[in-house]
Amino acid sequence: MIHRWLSAACFCVLAAPCAVAAPAAAARPGFEPVKEGEFPGIGLMPPGSKPKGITLQRFDDHRLAVVLNLQSLEVLDRSHVLAQKIDAVLFGAKGDQTTIRSENAVYSFLDDTVRSVARTSLENPGFRAEGTGVTVQTKKRRGFLLGPVEMRIAPPKHRQAAADLKATPTSDAPETLPAPPVHP
Repeated sequence: MIHRWLSAACFCVLAAPCAVAAPAAAARPGFEPVKEGEFPGIGLMPPGSKPKGITLQRFDDHRLAVVLNLQSLEVLDRSHVLAQKIDAVLFGAKGDQTTIRSENAVYSFLDDTVRSVARTSLENPGFRAEGTGVTVQTKKRRGFLLGPVEMRIAPPKHRQAAADLKATPTSDAPETLPAPPVHP
């Protein structure tokens, strides 16, 4: 389940802004067609471009699927973009929401892969996972949260109770348990 959310989010986070720019660029006189493995918006935003304050929405079958906020997007070269301060909310078909946050991530159009070595978190009412980075292959729709990873899971009937407890701690117990001992 986590890899499905992670894959969809990372694809939307970094590939969606690129898909929007391509049609307008094709109409420019002297436009060089975008090659396989290149950023589709390269005609509008050459390497070094740094648009700021980006908010994008994606709809699936007339239903809001993703709201993406980026502090900035930098075109690194013809095949790579860097997103800064990523905050994405994914809306499931049944009304569930998952939030994904990361300081930054690079999307490679060469292999359709999102990579981040910054703290990345995924959260919905049923779980919260946080790792030291993420790698997602968007074509395969598979992703891996890099570790060490901290994860909390709440059973469906206790999700609201877990959310309430998180907001108002009532115990002196630590929020995380120590790692189990490693035996050779």
